[in-house]
Amino acid sequence: MSDDQDAAAIRFIFEAGVLKRAARTGWWFAGVKHPESIADHSHRTALIGMMLAAMEGADPARVTMLCVLHDTQETRITDIPHIAKRYLTPAPNTAVTTDQVDGWVCCTDR
Repeated sequence: MSDDQDAAAIRFIFEAGVLKRAARTGWWFAGVKHPESIADHSHRTALIGMMLAAMEGADPARVTMLCVLHDTQETRITDIPHIAKRYLTPAPNTAVTTDQVDGWVCCTDR
């Protein structure tokens, strides 16, 4: 990879680190004082996805990757509660992800 591609990959890695400090907002609405982080949620989702994929004959590696990445957009648009989506129009996850990995050859068509 080029220096620019390396830098883009490193930026994405550091940005993803925000997920361990960002709490899932739905739990706050449910009265949970110390909700799980988005990273906690993604980790458990990946384990569940991996096991279910293996049990059902799907590709566990692909499912695990998708589960790990499914909420990375929340570093930029936060964990918008379901009820708030009635009043907001957030950017599509695909647009956010495209911006997040811009310049990283592994995840773009370039």
